[in-house]
Amino acid sequence: MYLQILVTPQHRDYQRILWRFSPNDPISVYRLNTVSFGISSSPYLAIRTLNELAERETETYPLASKIIKNHIYIDDILAGSTSLADALEVQKQLIALLKCGGFELRKWASNNQTLLSEIPEDYRQPSVSFDKEEPSFIKVLGLHWNPDKDSFSYKCQLNDKPCTKRNILSDIARIFDPLGFLSPITLLAKNLMQRLWESKTNWDEVPANSIVKVWRQLKQEMQLVSNLNIPRCIVPRNASRYDLHGFCDASTVGYAAVVFLRTESTHNTIDTYLIGAKSKVAPLKTLSIPRLELCGAVLLANLITFITSTYSQYITFDTITAWSDSQVVLAWLSSSPHKWKTFVANRVNHIQDILPSSIWKYIPSESNPADCASRGIMPQRLINHHMWWNGPPFLSIPRDEWHFDIDKCSHAETELEVQQEEKYLVHSSAVITNMVDRLLERFSSLTYIQRILGYTYRFIHNCRHPTDKHSGSLTSKELRASLMYLVKHVQTHNFGNLLEKIQKNQLLPKPFRRLALFMDRDGFLRVGGRIRNSNLPFSAKHPLLLPRSHRLTALIIEANHRKYLHPGSKTLHYLLLQQYWILSARRAIQETLAKCVQCFKVKPKSYTPFMGDLPFHRISSLKAFSYVSLDYCGPFFITMCRRRGLKANKAYVCVFVCNATKAVHLEVVSDLSAEAFIAAFRRFVARRGCVSHVYSDNATNFVGAHNIFIENARLAAQELEIQ
Repeated sequence: MYLQILVTPQHRDYQRILWRFSPNDPISVYRLNTVSFGISSSPYLAIRTLNELAERETETYPLASKIIKNHIYIDDILAGSTSLADALEVQKQLIALLKCGGFELRKWASNNQTLLSEIPEDYRQPSVSFDKEEPSFIKVLGLHWNPDKDSFSYKCQLNDKPCTKRNILSDIARIFDPLGFLSPITLLAKNLMQRLWESKTNWDEVPANSIVKVWRQLKQEMQLVSNLNIPRCIVPRNASRYDLHGFCDASTVGYAAVVFLRTESTHNTIDTYLIGAKSKVAPLKTLSIPRLELCGAVLLANLITFITSTYSQYITFDTITAWSDSQVVLAWLSSSPHKWKTFVANRVNHIQDILPSSIWKYIPSESNPADCASRGIMPQRLINHHMWWNGPPFLSIPRDEWHFDIDKCSHAETELEVQQEEKYLVHSSAVITNMVDRLLERFSSLTYIQRILGYTYRFIHNCRHPTDKHSGSLTSKELRASLMYLVKHVQTHNFGNLLEKIQKNQLLPKPFRRLALFMDRDGFLRVGGRIRNSNLPFSAKHPLLLPRSHRLTALIIEANHRKYLHPGSKTLHYLLLQQYWILSARRAIQETLAKCVQCFKVKPKSYTPFMGDLPFHRISSLKAFSYVSLDYCGPFFITMCRRRGLKANKAYVCVFVCNATKAVHLEVVSDLSAEAFIAAFRRFVARRGCVSHVYSDNATNFVGAHNIFIENARLAAQELEIQ
């Protein structure tokens, strides 16, 4: 199909290849004009071309157009009709529609030979059979389809190799079951795989006897799967009602889901068909059975959603019912997700989003067809398992005769499981009883809080010392004492563990070791350092430690910001360091300054100077390296040759940059002398030609070279008598 699609001529240059038919021939360049294999965009281009063809011919070939849009996989078309006349019309339209695009249909196959009567023998799909006694089949997207019986079958040929971990995993990968018809068998195989990984068996090592015994039995009975014949058609012509029934179950081995289609005909005939199934092994982390049952319900909900979206354009389901034998899961699904713990709440919320809670029903465990898929069974049992292939017996009887009695004795256990998953919301509140904390939370001015504490301590002092009473305005000493009391209170509550470790002479936590913390004689926690011998005040050499996110820290920053007339963050940080060491000080200062209304109002805008005109050589078409700028980089260590014991010499690189084209020229220089630069400049000129203007940063070697050039020019002028 790819080679029938031409690529747009302007895009063909991206498909150039180099090729020659013989080693002696010259290499030729070819352009691939069609969609090529092995390119990531090829599948998209092919499907997009078919969709465009179908869209253009919708009015002329409506049946074929619909099939191409919805029933094609790469280059395979799978479609059908309810009558032979409709099928012939679809066949005619498909051939005509694809012929408009230059496509020719081949590999025709049908369960009715009349459709193939007008198709040439070369255009038909040949049947395949590995045994003359077995019926022939055709592979349809990995499944074996027998056109004569119109049924699907399986061919599982496992390797006859020693029983090792490598060979077991290789054989398990050969079981291809996209629709899940063999889910009870695949779950058993996946459980063996899980046990192999748990046992940490090496790849070519024989596993434990228990695993070998199960694997040999499974391998021996796997040949019986070829006897299965699963009908392809699941929609009778005279059906008047379609019901979808899904079942889920779980065990300690795994969990599974299976879906059946129940049809009622106009003659009151009831038929059931297995549509699909899915199974998963239980996780290695131990989960309770109710939680595994809930995982099975999630699997079933996703499977029902997929099936309904797939069949929606062909079948209108009258009812959709989901069955579970877990009363705990049904209780979870009938309630709001917010009542349960996170694991249960997330899955209940997902199920309720895609399926209504009203469709979930209870079914006894003995009538649940998903039970065998959640535990895993051998192929011989699966072939004769009537409930797996046809559903529980009650699906074959009229709906008004369905009766299920929930076991009343299990209510106590169900209630207990439900209560264990309930989420309890606890409201806790803390009451601030400390006077200092209440002051810090109530007032927004540090000076006001200091004055309150100052008058409080003055009252206490006057009561204790009647003969030495203080009166008048608060002194700076009293205000300072109030502030120190606030600092000590904050340090006690935020750095209590550090104070305790320092008192016991224990090692501090790693983030605080570099601060060299110590306690002064008044019990304050201060920061050490290496400037103990300086002439700075004690508070500047050893500032007080404060936390970043505390109310007092914010008040101190705000007070100093106002005191020093709203300085910038760096200046304010310097001023605070004279007394306090705030953890993450820059962040704390930025948070406080961001709330300052005055700074926001008068925040100056940075001046952007007007850009000057570009020089002449930047905007003119000049010869490369006629205007150059130069500089040195390095030093680098180089050797003149590769030889043992050779000493590396220091060297530099002179960089010449063309001001017009931005081209770069590099020259190696032995040292920083003017003579070395002149040698490099001579090599540059010999390579790039004469230079009109040279720009540098006036380094001493450049200035020296300039002086040498001037002196040589003067001597040359004298010798040639040039004025």
